Order: sequence, then structure tokens, then C-alpha cells
Amino acid sequence: MRCYSKFVKENIMPIYQRFQEPNEHTPRRVLYEDISLLFRPGDLVFVPLARPDENQASISTTDHNEYHSQMVFRMVDFRAIEVPSAYGTVKWDDQRTVLYVDSYDHDGKGSMACRTWVLFESFPGECEITSLACFPLKFHPNYNKVLSEDTARGRRFKNLIECPIKPHHYSGWTLAKGPSRHDKLDEKGAEYVDGEVIDPRKYLSLQGSRCESRDRQIPEA
Repeated sequence: MRCYSKFVKENIMPIYQRFQEPNEHTPRRVLYEDISLLFRPGDLVFVPLARPDENQASISTTDHNEYHSQMVFRMVDFRAIEVPSAYGTVKWDDQRTVLYVDSYDHDGKGSMACRTWVLFESFPGECEITSLACFPLKFHPNYNKVLSEDTARGRRFKNLIECPIKPHHYSGWTLAKGPSRHDKLDEKGAEYVDGEVIDPRKYLSLQGSRCESRDRQIPEA
């Protein structure tokens, strides 16, 4: 048992923990097979936004607040995808893995954890951690700035939904996408609203809950 414990401590744990505390010695590139080593349940993760002419994994250098969309989530689980096998059972898809994440949202009646997922496709060799479709927030080059901005936005959001005076007045552009950016809320695009009164329950009854992403199916290969 002592030999086994020594082997795990000297050979296994350094591999398992090598991405946990980013410093000058921490690798900045990762193999597809080692992506799971980046994440721990409860970690804050960053999902980069993509512009029409950019790759999904690219990090925008513009202000985080410009997009008004969710980019910081809390990691829940990381697993391989199950696919049917030739014998009527299931097997693991070794070309794709999925990361489940939560965000804080409101369904018109109360606060809740809204779950969605990020899909990782296999790739040859190594790639930059910050070029992945999702990566731990602590690896972001502007970690402190992104975290402080997202914390401030979260507090404003919480204050708005907990405000006893409802509905609210709004003047500005509507959003074409929800926080997970998978489902469009307005198929016709953005519309300028001036002086409209927003009733959260009526709006959600017309548009559908932004938390419906928990029921979305992972696309088939």
C-alpha cells in the first residue's frame, strides 16, 4: 500500500494537477485527450463569443460588456458522449466530449440554475487552451477584468429581478439571442424599443424561458 501511495503521489497526481494553478510553469497547450484535466466541478469557465467572421473559439479583444450575453459559467460535469453500438448497447464516442455548465437566471417566477453544454470535437496534436470552445476562466489573459465585470453585471441583474417595483421601463435595442446563444429569442433580429413597459411573465410566456437550454439535445455526429 505504501508503494502504491508513493506511485500515485509521484506519478499520477502531478499529471492530474498540472493545470490547476496557472503560473509560468503551467502548460498553455493541451491534447484533446487531456481536456478533462483542465476542469473541476464548481470552477468558473469562459465560453468565448464568436462573430460571424470569426472562429467560435477565438477570444474577442473588445469590451466584455459590449455583447450583453453570458460568457462566464460554473462547471458542473464533463463526460464522453454515449452512442449506440452494433450490439444494441451504448459505447463512448471517442471523438466528442461534452461539458455541462450552469448559469444564474430567472424564469419569471423565481431564480434558478440554468444548465447548458459545450461540445468539444477531437483535434490532432495540441492546441492553445484559450482557443478551445470553453476553458477555465483562470486561463483568460484578462481574468481579473472579466471576473469583476461579470460580477458587477450579475449584481445588477439580481437587483433588477428582485426589485419590488415591476414592471420596468426600457429604452434600447432588444437582444436576438439568449444567454447561451443557442436559441434566438427574436427571429427577425434586433428591434429598437423606446418607452415600452416590460412584464417579465408576459414576455416569457410569448418567447419561452431562456432556461429551456437544459432540455436541448446534443447534436448527432
